[in-house]
Parts: sequence; structure tokens; C-alpha cells
Amino acid sequence: MKIYTCCKYCGQNIRIKGSSATRWELSEKRGKEFRLKCSYCRRESIYSVDNVKAKGGVIDVVLPLVLFLFGFLLFLYLCQYATKGIITIYLLPIGVMVPVLVSHTFFRIQRQKVNRFNSSSINSLNSRKIHRKLYF
Repeated sequence: MKIYTCCKYCGQNIRIKGSSATRWELSEKRGKEFRLKCSYCRRESIYSVDNVKAKGGVIDVVLPLVLFLFGFLLFLYLCQYATKGIITIYLLPIGVMVPVLVSHTFFRIQRQKVNRFNSSSINSLNSRKIHRKLYF
């Protein structure tokens, strides 16, 4: 997951280095407001944590595909040496579905992380933290 904000002057995306799973975690590391310098227009400005957005990275797309291909090739290899004949035909749907389910689950989890980051705000996270301290 990549975390970024848009430059106030030129509109280009400014990638924020480091990893944060939530806006709360980002505010703990950098504060509610922090300075960033745009690598495109070279201007520095103050940005709020609530203006930061997340998007999926290249690895979020490539890794599920690699998992699928690895799982499917492993299945074909095992079928070639473990069983012969008609049993392989019945096992083929299982060999396709397991890698599909694993890669789809990984992709869905990454998408949920991005959606969770983008849908929360630092103010709602503060109220949840106070609520947990009071009632739990």
C-alpha cells in the first residue's frame, strides 16, 4: 500500500515514505500536520493527515498473480507424479480453485486495508480511542 497526498501548488502526487496502516498510526509518527516537499515543483507546504490517501501498489497486483501461477504449477507437478489417469481430470478444478482463492483472498485483504485507511479520519479515530478507554 502506498500512502500519498496531492501537492497544493501543482497537483502532483507526493508519496509519503514509510508505512502506516492507519491515519492514526501516521499521525503518531508525523503529527496531525506535517511538512512535505513536492519533488515535481520543489515547493514545501504543510499537509494534514486527513488529506493523505492510500492506494494499492504494484506488489498488491503482482503477488496474487505469482501466488496463483505458483500454486497451479505446483498442482500440475504433483498431479503428474502422484496420480495417473482419470483422477487427474477430477482434481483439476481443485487445483485451479485453491490458487484462485488464495490469490483472491490476498488481493481482497489488501483492498480492505486501502479502503479502511481512506474511509477513516483522524477525528473519528480520536473519538473511538476515547470511547474504548471509557467503556472497555
